[in-house]
Amino acid sequence: MRIRSRDLIERPLGVLLFAALAACIVFAMIATCIELEAQPRGSPLTTTVVRGRVVRRDASHRGVEWMVSANGRRMHLSGIPRFVGGDAFPGDDVAIEAVGRPADPGSPYERHLFTARRADWVGRVVEVRAARPPTEPVAGAVRELHRLIARMRDAMVALVEDTLPPPHDAMVLQLSIGYRARETAGVAEWFRDAGVIHVLVVSGLHVALIYALIDVLVRFLPVPYAVRIPIGIVFVWVYALLAGLTPPVTRAAFMVTCLAAARLSGRDYASLHALAFAAVVILIENHRALYSTSFQLSFGACLGLILFYPVLHRAAHQLPDRAPRPAAYAADLLLATVSAQVFTIPLVMLHFHRISPVGFVANLFAVPLGTLLLWCGFALYLALVAPVLTGPLAAAAHGVSHVLVGAMELFAKLPCASVTVPAPAGWAIVGYGILALTSRWALGRGRWWGSAGTLVVAALVLGLGTRTRGVRSAVSFLPVGLGDAVVVHAADGTACMVDCGGEPRDAEQVIAPYLLRGGVRELSAVVITHAHINHYGALEELSRMVPVRRLYMSDFAADAPGYRAMLARMVRTGTRITVVSRPTDVPLGDGMLRLVPLWDDTEADELAARDSNALVALLNLGGATCLFSADVPLERTIPVAAQHDFTGRWDILLIPRHGRNAADTRHPACRSARVRVVSSDARAAGLHRGAAVGTTDGVISVAIRPGSATAHRDTEGWRIRVPPASLGPHGTASR
Repeated sequence: MRIRSRDLIERPLGVLLFAALAACIVFAMIATCIELEAQPRGSPLTTTVVRGRVVRRDASHRGVEWMVSANGRRMHLSGIPRFVGGDAFPGDDVAIEAVGRPADPGSPYERHLFTARRADWVGRVVEVRAARPPTEPVAGAVRELHRLIARMRDAMVALVEDTLPPPHDAMVLQLSIGYRARETAGVAEWFRDAGVIHVLVVSGLHVALIYALIDVLVRFLPVPYAVRIPIGIVFVWVYALLAGLTPPVTRAAFMVTCLAAARLSGRDYASLHALAFAAVVILIENHRALYSTSFQLSFGACLGLILFYPVLHRAAHQLPDRAPRPAAYAADLLLATVSAQVFTIPLVMLHFHRISPVGFVANLFAVPLGTLLLWCGFALYLALVAPVLTGPLAAAAHGVSHVLVGAMELFAKLPCASVTVPAPAGWAIVGYGILALTSRWALGRGRWWGSAGTLVVAALVLGLGTRTRGVRSAVSFLPVGLGDAVVVHAADGTACMVDCGGEPRDAEQVIAPYLLRGGVRELSAVVITHAHINHYGALEELSRMVPVRRLYMSDFAADAPGYRAMLARMVRTGTRITVVSRPTDVPLGDGMLRLVPLWDDTEADELAARDSNALVALLNLGGATCLFSADVPLERTIPVAAQHDFTGRWDILLIPRHGRNAADTRHPACRSARVRVVSSDARAAGLHRGAAVGTTDGVISVAIRPGSATAHRDTEGWRIRVPPASLGPHGTASR
């Protein structure tokens, strides 16, 4: 066998590259785990003046997010420039007054910032006191580049929002430049249920299309070949900056740069080596990115395309029958979809707790329509220099977006379009990955049946490894800010909730991830104690991800603005609604939840009257007694509980600390309770008998087990054990 001289250099370099990748992965795993363990949880909000240098700036419809490097820490700050006294760009030396705390890994959103953005501190800007441009020439040039890109981005956003109606303006902006526009009225949920949410994320497809477009256009320029390729690379990196340098865009930009370097040097392009190089660079810059969802999904999809698609494509083209060109294109697209999802299916189950069986077919429509909409979006931006083109280009983009949204809505509404699944365990994901690589090895040697059998075994391993946390007879309090979200786990596996937070993002970032990680696929009941937004605002979004079988609500203020429309939409999704006008018992496996409506016609203020006419929830679970008094003071709820044979010492007591009717923590029932959970704004006060734990500390899981009352902290917050009470025939504690 003849060995080329350059192979003696390239092969050792390839081995060295993959060795460096393995070292980066091991270091990232160890370092990130150590940092997660050391990161404080549940810290109180403090006001501080941040003095440092801006290293990143991202804009969306909600405002601007700055990343400031100060005293060795990266601080994520958000605000609206016109309300906080100014703006700042990367390279600026700033002094910013902000309110925040160390990033809490117990919060899914702050954990995302901690990993994907390397943020150690998260806060909101009160005032930008000073923003001085850098004095260094290089830093000044970088700052001006970022200002130019920000102005371009603002002009693009203004053009699209002025020419397209919602949600199509948001579709074009999200698809073309990754701009998070205003809410899309459930459009993103349709794409998620149809299994094509990746179409709305700026990824390698967009970068490749940009490079291909520039490569075609520069061929008409009278410049040599060695100059045309660098021009394309410059445009690719400008687009990457415009899209925010997310891990998928950065990965694709590095791979395209490697492709251009291979073309310039006349060498073969090794896509697997380019993927490894991109991973090494990203992990060196931010080792925590290994734990970010976008990094894992982007590299997993690209690895599947590199390993599986060429083999499947060659096998498909060896078939004797020549298919028509549209059918051949559809077959290639289907093979690419299957290849990309080989390694991403377990990751989707882990992070999103759902799979979409219709996604393989939906991709056949979403990818070409999304590509066409992307081109229409790019063409629409030409109206910035040629306003006469605005009308026809906007009409074209509107039409394509309308067809795309309509098609995805149809797919999303198909039966079993989106199936909720529990998250797989770590060993199952590793075993699945090893078996998938073994299947690729068999596929490369023509052993089709062996490859198919290995994939079947891999799917069985993934199914057996689904993590269904067997929390039996437990009550969990979730951190949803100014509001309540209580999950009751019964011994038979059923679960219900008392209130569910105040904002849709609470459902997406806190409640649904917690439920789905624990294997809760359906809520048997949800109780809305009263019609205040901070107690029901996340319900509708939650019901899209975790179905709700029955909803219990007070009959007071049921026609409040927004509340009635939300109830109507819940009915259309199949939720049965029960208006509680008298004491009602809700069976829960080994327990019972009694709902007692209050009545007070003396309160003149309508908002305060909703508190006074709320539902009081009395829970007897596994022998333990729990009281959820909404925003009603204990002086009123304790006598009501006594009328329903709930007396004696309470095991779990939820103390509302927000609202006009804040409970008095000095009440005898509060002081004698085994576990006092303080809602919304209080921190932990102790660990032992009668502990007061604030829901800002993260998830509080109170497990009802025989034994002494103990409490300890785990990765999700606090875990407290209480002994069951010795109950009488009606739930009365004998102690």
